[in-house]
Amino acid sequence: MDIHALRKRGWSISAIARHVGRDRKTVKAYLHGKREVGIRAPAGDDAFAAYLTYSTARLVEDPHLWATALFDEVTALGYDRSYPSFTRALRRRGVRPACEPCHPAKGRPVAIIDHPAGEETQWDWVELPDPPAGWDGYGKRAYLLVGALSHSSKWRGVLCESMEQPQLADAQHQVALRLGGLTKDWRFDRMSTVVHPATGKVTASYAAIAKHFGVRVRPCPPRRGNRKGVVEKANHTAAQRWWRSLPDDVTTSQAQAMLDRFCKQVTDQRRRNGSDGTRCTVADLAAAERLRPVPKSAPIAVITVARQATAQALVHYRGNRNSLPPELAGNTVTVTHRAGGTTLAIVTNNGVTVAVHPRRADGTGAIERTNTHVTALNTAALTASTSAAPHRSKQRIPPGPDARAAAAALRANNPASGPGGSSAAPVIDLAVYGSVLGTDFRLEACLDGNLDYRANDYRWLASIRAVRFRLQVCGGRLGLVRGRRPPSGAGPDGVGQGDVGGVGDLEEVASAIRVVASGGTARPAGSSPPIIQRPPPRGGQHLRPADSEPRATHPRTRSSVQAADAPSRRRRRWRSVLKG
Repeated sequence: MDIHALRKRGWSISAIARHVGRDRKTVKAYLHGKREVGIRAPAGDDAFAAYLTYSTARLVEDPHLWATALFDEVTALGYDRSYPSFTRALRRRGVRPACEPCHPAKGRPVAIIDHPAGEETQWDWVELPDPPAGWDGYGKRAYLLVGALSHSSKWRGVLCESMEQPQLADAQHQVALRLGGLTKDWRFDRMSTVVHPATGKVTASYAAIAKHFGVRVRPCPPRRGNRKGVVEKANHTAAQRWWRSLPDDVTTSQAQAMLDRFCKQVTDQRRRNGSDGTRCTVADLAAAERLRPVPKSAPIAVITVARQATAQALVHYRGNRNSLPPELAGNTVTVTHRAGGTTLAIVTNNGVTVAVHPRRADGTGAIERTNTHVTALNTAALTASTSAAPHRSKQRIPPGPDARAAAAALRANNPASGPGGSSAAPVIDLAVYGSVLGTDFRLEACLDGNLDYRANDYRWLASIRAVRFRLQVCGGRLGLVRGRRPPSGAGPDGVGQGDVGGVGDLEEVASAIRVVASGGTARPAGSSPPIIQRPPPRGGQHLRPADSEPRATHPRTRSSVQAADAPSRRRRRWRSVLKG
């Protein structure tokens, strides 16, 4: 209720306040113009007013300047209010200008484009992610070509596997048939299959397609998507109201039929105003448009797609199946046909045409098989099948005559690989070797990682021209690293003082001994590459014959002084043995 009208009738301020349920001072302030309806009085002085000129200049210079960065600048100039108050003042005054390159249709007036009846059709692609798994050839996304009449907003779409030019030409022919005719102009964005994106000129290949339909190509200005807003809205509707709720168990033909039904029952029933101002629907406006007839045949364009043949030597294409020779089962072939043609061909990767079939209507589930392919497939299936029982996995099958003859030839050419060759050196157990020599010995793993041969009676070593040797574990290999040979003037027992020799001093020992202890195998230096087939023994671990007596003191329990004196004790013991 207007309190000014009540005041003009002669009502007092008190009466008006009682009538509207407000305070007398409030009613008086509105009557005297001190307050206005819908405008709140500021709580204090506007702190942003002094910084309005600076903020406006900065945002004109840089429309993308962050409000936080501008807030830092005005704070340094003396602004003492909070960041929310600062951004609220920017929004209330509209200080930030609209950036034309970034937002062509935002923050500026938009003209109303006149679309006469039968004048223009707008075209655009829509990428539809995650098509159903049963759609053969579509991969991770499907493509929908949408064509919309600019005057009536009637639109139709056709599903395609790709956005290539042959697919575009074939889909445009189908959309034009669903729209009911052709307009004078076709509006496109800068799609590369129609125009050159840089210049906007029509490509030579699409010029022939446009000539076939008898239309003019009108490309949109660069980065001006609102120039074809009719088809853009149709794209949004198709993606959100049809594709978003499409079930997983439908085929491409069923999905196309569902889209056509959705357009007729939903989008064509939208309410519009006619040219005379009467209310009508989109279908009524489209029926009133005078459209030119669509050519009976599609433009000359060859559609080529890749397909993988099944085990039954069939190729799936657009809801139908076509046969090919059985030897190509499981291979990738190419299905090619002319847009709107009556036949299709199946071509190998080498360019050889292996089958030609009549092309049935899409989605009919037809199976095209020639008698030659059926006979060849049955023959191949019967030849590959057998009634024999499968082989047992646990079965003894010794080498046959051919394998034995080949093995004999290999042994003749490579004597070293035979039983007496160097690569098959005999394995001698140390216990047996010691019993032959009448020697009681043991193999001990010392703390320093060396393996020493020790014996109670060391004179047996003189009989094989070796006085002392030591094997060292290094990098997983066991090799001879040190030795001593008795001098030429040694006594009758062959023991005497001599110089320290190299590995070659004990070739006799290295060629005759292979250590086998506790499942491990080692080979001294001088033979084939010495490899230990077990981890090296840790310090304190003893490898002894079964009849040897255990040591009274564990090597790890020895004190550090005893461990340091161990090499000197060994040298004294060897010296006493050599002196006899």
